[in-house]
Amino acid sequence: MLLASFVCALSFMATAQTATAPAAPQSPAKMKEHGTKLVDELGLSPDQATQFKAIEKDANTQAKAIRQDSTLAKADKHAKEKANREAADAKIKALLSPDQYAKWTAIKEEKKESNKEKAKEWRMKKREEAGSAAPKN
Repeated sequence: MLLASFVCALSFMATAQTATAPAAPQSPAKMKEHGTKLVDELGLSPDQATQFKAIEKDANTQAKAIRQDSTLAKADKHAKEKANREAADAKIKALLSPDQYAKWTAIKEEKKESNKEKAKEWRMKKREEAGSAAPKN
């Protein structure tokens, strides 16, 4: 459960940045494997892992509430989402050692770049599909 939360947290951080392509669902086994890898890469203690999970769970809950708030304009949602991410990041920075935080930041950046590339590929595929679906004269 804890490990799945890490994957969800990482996924949230990445998809909050680039929400153009739908995220592919992951199997629980794959999520657990990735969560274990994250714990190992960051070298989190059990206490840190528990606190990290709580921070990310709270951030994810708030992000969901922001996305579902139909009274907010798009720009206001983006501003609130950004503030939510920054608040969670500040808590994580306080929790982790400088080395762990640097690794966490690098992991987030790698995931962000990967998501950008996937979104680009997804958009190109959709354009190709739209082009092939057009009637030919």
